[in-house]
Amino acid sequence: MSNILFEKNSSTGLCMSIMLLLLSGFLLYGLYKRYYELRINAHLRTPNKRIHLVSIRTVMRIWGITAILLLCAYTGFFYLAPESDNDAAACHTYDGIRYNGASDDDIREQLEALKKDSSSFSLQKEKPNKHVTVTYAVNNRKEYVYIVEYDLLRKPFKDEMIVVRSSDSSGWSSSEHKLDSQRIVSMQTGKLNSMCDAQKQRIHIYNYTKGENKDRIDYYDSYTIEKGGIHR
Repeated sequence: MSNILFEKNSSTGLCMSIMLLLLSGFLLYGLYKRYYELRINAHLRTPNKRIHLVSIRTVMRIWGITAILLLCAYTGFFYLAPESDNDAAACHTYDGIRYNGASDDDIREQLEALKKDSSSFSLQKEKPNKHVTVTYAVNNRKEYVYIVEYDLLRKPFKDEMIVVRSSDSSGWSSSEHKLDSQRIVSMQTGKLNSMCDAQKQRIHIYNYTKGENKDRIDYYDSYTIEKGGIHR
């Protein structure tokens, strides 16, 4: 959650920050209202004792102003601020290709090519949830393959579209296509700059349909490519 919240240019992170601010507002309102009522009731029992209370409306106004300022600061630092040009120039990948809709043969071919004539080869597979399987590999030449397989566990809806967004040092790119099978596969290949120790990349997969989206797909992942492996 923290990775998504503090990702630059992440719409998901922006939505999460708004939700957290709203949640804090409801929590503040409930707690202060309870405190306010307790103090008023205590005053009614001892009316000669003076009390000084800030009204609930004033407290919520202060919270509203603070929330707006925090949201503006978050937006400026983590959403609108561009990444450093120097960092992008010093650390990037090249010969990168994204295969959306890659077949099992495509995956096998890329993994075999990565392993061929390599003095070291790291291959890992993880299953973050029941829908997603992630396979990633890197060799000593800093060539890598990163595969995300998303199983809907259902048949595609009529007119269901899938969007795959990915980012590296050069920014975000996206593609979309009509979903015609229950398995979504996105494979990224490339090579890390030899002068670079590590680089972070991101992928976002989501769907949309005409009318109500009854089974929303919204998968976000980030990973770091290094000489010794790939870390999620």
